[in-house]
Amino acid sequence: MLKHTLAKGNGPPTLWHLLARALRAQLKMEPALRIMAMLVRVRPGEMTARFDLASLLLVTGNFSHGWREYRFRYQMEHTAKVCRHVQKPRWEGQRLAGKCLLIHDEQGFGDTFQFLRLAQTARERRAARIILQVNNECLPLARRCDGWDEIIVRGSLPRPFDYHCELMSLPMALGLQLTDLPGTVPYLFADPLRIAVWQRRLAHLPRPLVGLVWAGRPEHNNDKNRSMTLNDLAPLAQPGVASPCKKALPHHKLLRRLRA
Repeated sequence: MLKHTLAKGNGPPTLWHLLARALRAQLKMEPALRIMAMLVRVRPGEMTARFDLASLLLVTGNFSHGWREYRFRYQMEHTAKVCRHVQKPRWEGQRLAGKCLLIHDEQGFGDTFQFLRLAQTARERRAARIILQVNNECLPLARRCDGWDEIIVRGSLPRPFDYHCELMSLPMALGLQLTDLPGTVPYLFADPLRIAVWQRRLAHLPRPLVGLVWAGRPEHNNDKNRSMTLNDLAPLAQPGVASPCKKALPHHKLLRRLRA
């Protein structure tokens, strides 16, 4: 219907935007990219279009252009309220020998876990002293990562610094390319004490063990497409599903262990 309506090459930008999103959902990235690039050319102040263009560019591997567009994320109406206003210049990638850089988290836990690796890259490539600031929930994991000289909790006052940069602005500042990935791995490490606890807790279960990430933050505006309910996992406990294991867990036992 959208293609038919827009067949003559004109029509309201809103419909073109819907068409691009529909094409992306069908994994037709190239036509979706052409439409979004056209929308950004004719309406450069439309930040939702710029964000969707950035997402398309990044998912197709065009990092140079994609990270440049992604910097407009905090000019969108629903994200402007979480933008942090720092009274120091944002770091744009220049060398920082003898300078101090504050790197701070900005979005969800997954974003923090994914981009923590770049703190070490920033320190190594730009010779900076790094203050890393993360939320309290991520602090235990971030402490075991390399790349920072000082780590603090969001909301606390950092020592004096010269520049700041959001975690997810580091790729643009560093000129990150696909060839730089995955970098040094692993870079996240679990607490040895918690590893020991879970080894004891899971020792009696049949192998192989499969871990499922089945729910995200309920407040996320796309949570309905990201999270499952516990009942959605119930079919995994049916007879025959766990065929590689010696014994499948009954439904009620699976639910009890998932809740534990």
